[in-house]
Amino acid sequence: MSTKSRGPLAAERNNWSSLDGFTLIELLVVIPIIAILAALLLRPALGRTTVKAQAVQCMTNNRQLVLAWRQYANDAYWLQDHSTRVY
Repeated sequence: MSTKSRGPLAAERNNWSSLDGFTLIELLVVIPIIAILAALLLRPALGRTTVKAQAVQCMTNNRQLVLAWRQYANDAYWLQDHSTRVY
């Protein structure tokens, strides 16, 4: 069967069939570009998350310090001798 019997666009179809998919090189170039763009978009959100996590950690540390001071003050009060009062 010759290309004439298949129609006038048969030769062009054969050329188009090689353009149907992406080559490995194209994929290896496009994927890192997409990753870089995604990183640029996510950087502000991740920065805010980091700041929020540091704030939560600071509040937790402060809470632990207050609890330790209260416990120390409570224990120190009950260990004192309250039988003699100085006025």
